[in-house]
Amino acid sequence: MNTRNLYREYPAITEAEVQQLLPLAQKGDIEARNKIIEGYLKYITHLNNKYGNGSEDCFQAATFGVVEGIKNYKNNGTKFSTYCYLWMKQKISRTRDLQLYDGNTALIETRKRHEKLIKDNPLLQEKEVLRKLDISKSTLRGIERSKYTKISLQNEKNWDFLGTNAGEIEVERRINREYLEYLIKKYCTKREAVVIKQLYFEEYTEQELAKIYNITVSGIHFIKNSGISKIRKKVKNESKYN
Repeated sequence: MNTRNLYREYPAITEAEVQQLLPLAQKGDIEARNKIIEGYLKYITHLNNKYGNGSEDCFQAATFGVVEGIKNYKNNGTKFSTYCYLWMKQKISRTRDLQLYDGNTALIETRKRHEKLIKDNPLLQEKEVLRKLDISKSTLRGIERSKYTKISLQNEKNWDFLGTNAGEIEVERRINREYLEYLIKKYCTKREAVVIKQLYFEEYTEQELAKIYNITVSGIHFIKNSGISKIRKKVKNESKYN
């Protein structure tokens, strides 16, 4: 579904109206929250057209951006529309990048820099690429591997891809992720599982999660390391008997 003209069906909301609804929405009033979201559909669609090519996934991501904005907004002189813009753009950009690229956020950003560099300097030697991007050879190899097409067994066109080296690497990556999700669910507390998944699967930073959960960055770091330590210990113990 293309969302380019959806904004025409909904009137915009004023900053004053938003400020009246925010206290209710932040206390859990679903109706107040939905009124803000509906009032921002025009803005969501505008940003989606600008940064997300009008895709439905990016539209939904921007909507979640409004929800995050409502949850985390503090009236410290910044307009809600300005604050919310950052959340919406971030959600759209991440969703768009995950559609176009494979890898975590840091690798995606480095890959985009690499693509621009090679486009401008197609004959650039590898050592110059490493120097200009300030990356290691292993990171460069990771960028090259991340260019493999994402596959889906629902699409017969991708079946031939499974027989290639790139396809084998992709399948192994997916199996590893499924195994990691299993370990997280089995050995971590609910909070540890949520934080680890948000960091490694949903591409949040520790700073972003600290703001969302209203704790320090070191607190998020502790939760993450606590869960990972449990997984490492359990896997190490299990490997003794395999």
